[in-house]
Amino acid sequence: MSLEVFFDDVQIDEQYYTGLTNNNELFSESFKLGATPCNTYTLVVAKDGVTTQPTSIVLKDSGVAFSNLEIDNIEEKDYEYVYTLTDKMVDLEFRYDASEIFVNGSTTLYNIVMDICTKVGLTLGTVNFRGYDKAINWYDNTRTAREYISYVAELNGGFARIENSTLYFIKQNTASQSTISIDDCEDFSIGEYHKITKVVYELGTLKYEYGDETGNTLYLNPENVFITAESEVEDIYNDIKDFEFYSFATSNCPIDYDIKVGDVITFDDGTNEYPTIAQYDLEYYGGWYGGYNLEVNTERQEETQIIGDADKIRDIKVIVDRQNGTISQVVTEVDEQNTKISQTQQTVNELNSKIQDIADITTYQESIYGSLSFTGINQSEPIEITVHPTTTNISYLYPRDDLYPSDTLYMPNRIIRFTNTDTSVITEYELPDDLLIEQNSGTYDEFYLGYDQGICQVTKRCKYNSDGSVGLLTNEVINTYTYPQILLTDGDYTVELLGYNNAFMGVRLMAQNIYTTQFATKAELTSEINQTAESITSTVSATYERKDDAQTNYSQLQQTATEISSVVSTKVGNNEIISKINQSSEAVTINANKISLSGKTINLTSDNIAIQSTNFSVDKNGNLTCNNMTANNATFNNCEIKNTCTVPASTVTGTLATSNIPNLSANKITSGTINASVLNGVDATFGYLDCTWINSDTGYSAFGNLGVGSQYNPEYIIVQHEGQYWRRLKFVGGILVDVQSSW
Repeated sequence: MSLEVFFDDVQIDEQYYTGLTNNNELFSESFKLGATPCNTYTLVVAKDGVTTQPTSIVLKDSGVAFSNLEIDNIEEKDYEYVYTLTDKMVDLEFRYDASEIFVNGSTTLYNIVMDICTKVGLTLGTVNFRGYDKAINWYDNTRTAREYISYVAELNGGFARIENSTLYFIKQNTASQSTISIDDCEDFSIGEYHKITKVVYELGTLKYEYGDETGNTLYLNPENVFITAESEVEDIYNDIKDFEFYSFATSNCPIDYDIKVGDVITFDDGTNEYPTIAQYDLEYYGGWYGGYNLEVNTERQEETQIIGDADKIRDIKVIVDRQNGTISQVVTEVDEQNTKISQTQQTVNELNSKIQDIADITTYQESIYGSLSFTGINQSEPIEITVHPTTTNISYLYPRDDLYPSDTLYMPNRIIRFTNTDTSVITEYELPDDLLIEQNSGTYDEFYLGYDQGICQVTKRCKYNSDGSVGLLTNEVINTYTYPQILLTDGDYTVELLGYNNAFMGVRLMAQNIYTTQFATKAELTSEINQTAESITSTVSATYERKDDAQTNYSQLQQTATEISSVVSTKVGNNEIISKINQSSEAVTINANKISLSGKTINLTSDNIAIQSTNFSVDKNGNLTCNNMTANNATFNNCEIKNTCTVPASTVTGTLATSNIPNLSANKITSGTINASVLNGVDATFGYLDCTWINSDTGYSAFGNLGVGSQYNPEYIIVQHEGQYWRRLKFVGGILVDVQSSW
């Protein structure tokens, strides 16, 4: 082998590269399918042989390139540079979004693999892989392209490998590619024997398994989103069943560089053969020297699963944690504005389910060209605006020594223009101060408008010098301004910083959304049910974040075998209103600011009812206390009136004590004894009457039928006339028939 090293197509003299090692591993601890090994080289080159640092490095064998490498790291030492080089597998460590290639809501697995290869400059070497025509209608850009390639490799019963910028899917259970005599090994270690006889795929409570336990069990990755049918698990089992290999290690043996990582090679001691999987650690000294090392087990490794934030997801995850005895199922859909999550977690003691919808009701755009475009904007004000210069000051012209009249001289402004392209309505806002940039350091002033915080400010870091140039302030200064009102209507918008096509501008506007009627910038809706053997708790909440505060509506129902309790709450800022109902077999407690009972018939039955309020109360003995009372028909067994009593068009029957009532008026009064200063009536029957005045509509004759008279003479009523005379009045059939003077 004749090694040649090229930096950006320029060959490096071999006297300058002083070391080259190659490491390529398929597995670290456990045997599994779906490996995506990254071939790694470490190249050491003397500084004298490097004029400029390369952007690409190519290794050739007798003029034929055998590896195109990416520069992962450059470490500078006293007399040399150490380059860490990898193949393009490392380029697959980016979050991949399959939704970008969706047509009519779906794509195929082949299109996904081809799109990944295209993005990193790879050629697809395995075209007709298993599942290439599978329809895919979900996406999750929290997963990397390398993970997607791993899933496809596992689906095909093997691993993925890059050879000279070409991606291949290799089946693991293949014939041995080479045999090496143990006698040619400097040292060796023969480890555990493995034979795959069973394959298991578990997704929560779903379990597919094929084979028996006479050998080792291979567990498939439950995160593999491309395994969706039991028949696919059976196909993988048929690919890998009866695959045999040994854990084997040797530090130095003959190296055939045509053997690639993952290939099966066999070591022979003359009597027995020991197949193993090639992964190696080599050094180059005019040829490759080193050995093979495979130390793995076939036990499934349990790992903690973490789901992070993402831009676009449509995914289902099932996480089985045998160590802690939990099963979690998570269904997620995320786009630029909404996050929807449905989650169920189950243990032997508890079942918890939660559905959450979080909406960022804003949309953000930024540009270094001073112009932006938005679609579907809701009637609102801008949520956020950030502006700063990139090459040119954003400022008016000011007098200075080198300013002269010119045909191209114009007065720049500092205006941000919002144009509703649906209605052609223009709204403008002028920046409150100049924004300068100091070119040498790249330091700039910055304008910021924040709707949620009510902030309008300019951060000043630069100043004009006396010659008109821009210099730096000693200390940063933040100038605040009155918050402006910039009213926008529904529609699509262009936002421009007039006259500046090379300024940075970032703008966040309110997007049209089902929650925008709440005048909120963010909405979070959650429902949750928690169930144990002892209780069930259900909770529903809605939180809306607005400019000045946040409003949270919340309700919860908790049930046990002996009690039911419910809570309903509304909290705006720091102010909260709560109503509660607690119910047991012995009592019901209601606690609320307002309680309304409405029905055609309402019956309250109890041996002990008490009502207490500020203006009205009834104690357990039935005593009523109130400020005012109006009754159409009331019967009182014993009534004491201490101030004024007016009873129009009604009948009062019984004993009425009116010692403190100066006037008593009624159409008809029937009583035993009445004491009053003035008595007005039309038809009255008295058992005992003692008063100062008796008034009627027509003199004395207005008293209709009078029954029992005074205590002195049953036929007469005794009255006093103008405080001077006592008279007896005799009525028959309501007619005054006799008047006797004082006696």
